Amino acid sequence: MNRDVSDERIEKLAGRLSNIVLLGFLTVLCSLPVITAGASLTALNKATHEMVNGEDKPLRIFLSAFKEQFKPATILFLIHFVLIAVFAVDLIWYRAGTSILDIVAQSAVFVLLVVAVWDLILTLILLSLGETKEIGKLFRKAGDLVVYCPFETLSLLLLAVAISLAAFFLFKGALVILPGIIAYCHWQIVPEMLKKYKFKKGNREYQKNKENQK
Repeated sequence: MNRDVSDERIEKLAGRLSNIVLLGFLTVLCSLPVITAGASLTALNKATHEMVNGEDKPLRIFLSAFKEQFKPATILFLIHFVLIAVFAVDLIWYRAGTSILDIVAQSAVFVLLVVAVWDLILTLILLSLGETKEIGKLFRKAGDLVVYCPFETLSLLLLAVAISLAAFFLFKGALVILPGIIAYCHWQIVPEMLKKYKFKKGNREYQKNKENQK
């Protein structure tokens, strides 16, 4: 009996690992034209979400989400891509300077660059949930998430950076499946983060309505 349970757990773990590898590789492959990276990452988030919830064949979900969310995901990605590119060029430009103003500007641009990457992560996760495709609403909700769940949203950014750096410096072969690893780690945090967000926002709206009735 115990052996059967052990075998089942090993089989489940092996299946999940193979799905993470497959989804990571597929995301990289579908992102090669660059312009499709937004749709690929959104599809990855959707498939990983379903996998965490027990889905054992996430490939079908990935392909379906890629097609369904292609337009809003591409718009979101291009907005962030342009911002990130501009901030990256500015950062390189200001690094050449040695004055106090250059150092201050460099710090400010670096913060903006981090915020742009952070916002990209959050908006694509929100888009994958399928609640809305409106770009404005996705930006607003991402901002609300940062306000209501600062620790959790920051954890998503730090995880992505830490895993990327570890793969780059320690095992470059993992870069091919890196998106799958990051997405799986993110979705260990996201469900609880969303519950916390809904609870805190509900409380705030309740308090606001209560004050308006006075």
